[in-house]
This record gives sequence, C-alpha cells and structure tokens, in this order.
Amino acid sequence: ATVSSEPTYSTTPKVVVQKFESNKASLTAGTKFELGLTLFNTSVEQNISNLVIKVSDENGNIVPAHGSSTSMYVGSITKNATSVVTVPMMVATSATTQNCAITVTLEYEGEDGESYTSTDTIFVSVIGAAAPSEPTYSTTPKAIIKSVTIKKVVSEEESATEEEAKGLR
Repeated sequence: ATVSSEPTYSTTPKVVVQKFESNKASLTAGTKFELGLTLFNTSVEQNISNLVIKVSDENGNIVPAHGSSTSMYVGSITKNATSVVTVPMMVATSATTQNCAITVTLEYEGEDGESYTSTDTIFVSVIGAAAPSEPTYSTTPKAIIKSVTIKKVVSEEESATEEEAKGLR
C-alpha cells in the first residue's frame, strides 16, 4: 500500500512524511514487514541535520521487529528534498482486525541552530489472527447401541414340530 500527499513549502525547516508504503500487500497478526517512509524537508531555505525518527503505535499493535528499535537516525535532508527510510516493523500476534494509527515523530536541527520536532500520523490496516473455533456440543441425549444379540424363543409346540422335522430328514 502506498499513500502520498502534495508537499507544502516553508522557510522554517519542517520535515513531514510525504509518502509511506509497506513491502507486504496485507499486514496480518504476527508478520514482519518493512515500513518505507519518504521524508520531505519542506524548507526552501534551510537544510536539516541530526534527524532522528521515532515510530510508535500507542495501542501496541504495530511494534518494532525483533532486534529493532523504535528510533532511527536518518542524518541530513537538504532543503526542498526527500529522504527514504525503511523501518523494520511487526504486527503484534495479539492484534485484531482494525486500522492502526502509527505516530512518526521527527526530531532534527535547522541550519539556524534551532531544534525542531514534527509529528505525523499514518494509518495502516491490520488483519487480526483468526480466533480459534469453539467446539460444538449437542445438548440432545443420544443412545448408542454397541452390539445386539438376537435369540429365538421357541414355544413347546414349535419345538415338537422342529423335532419331527429333524426326524424326517
């Protein structure tokens, strides 16, 4: 997924997320993905330096991939230019299906020596883990017949007739 916006220009250095994308078509619970951020320095007069980005999801559905940090040093972006950053992320295994708000905080310095902070929020759709299905139980009692024995009950008259029939053979 790719989302972008038209840039606005400024004399004061301001860095914004111009575009973001994921290397996965769908983000499902428990999967790792790379979040690509295109960062834009909107200033037409000042370069920025010492740019550090922090990525967070206050609900904990999107977290840094194992071995990664929530912060990343980017360095410099010249005036009116972009820089592309890839952040290794993971969808929490406990995530439910929803749109997640990811906050991107950008801290940097302008050529004027001032420190600046800007914050953008991006939204990604997450597909939660399928809930385990509950077993179904019947409340209607059922009888199970395991074996059947059939015995022939013979009356005295039938027994005498069978004896005579044997004698004729």
